Amino acid sequence: MLNKIKFCMVNDDDWDFLTNIRNETKEFHQNTSSFTNAEYKKYIESQLNQNKKNKHWTIWYENKPMGHAKIINQEIGYILSSEFRQKGMMKFVFQQFELEAQKLEYEFILQNIKTNNPISVWSSIKNEWKMIGLEFDPSTNLSRYNFKKDIVFKIS
Repeated sequence: MLNKIKFCMVNDDDWDFLTNIRNETKEFHQNTSSFTNAEYKKYIESQLNQNKKNKHWTIWYENKPMGHAKIINQEIGYILSSEFRQKGMMKFVFQQFELEAQKLEYEFILQNIKTNNPISVWSSIKNEWKMIGLEFDPSTNLSRYNFKKDIVFKIS
């Protein structure tokens, strides 16, 4: 299955798909606002301009877009289209994140998951992410779990 899932850099043909799935899942994001395509593109471009290692990808399964992935300052984020959620694919998405983190020479990656998202919490624990903390976000009045995944470098 891993070879059927790939990360491709976001391109202009992806914005309708990415904006739609982002707005469908806005309650799970730090910024819970809805975006237009232009606003979302500007938001992503601003993150990419902050650090040359920041990346955004469209996640593809075979020849179909299935989600959005990002690494911003070593912290990952992802959104899957509703038809791909709860299908056991996160193992392969996490493996892709690890491959990308290796390319970026990160020793670890992080993720924060709101406590109102138990499926993502369970998926992370199941895929060997270590919970390293819990913090309260006063702007959303919710808590977030902090996770860490060490990156194992393959020796060629």
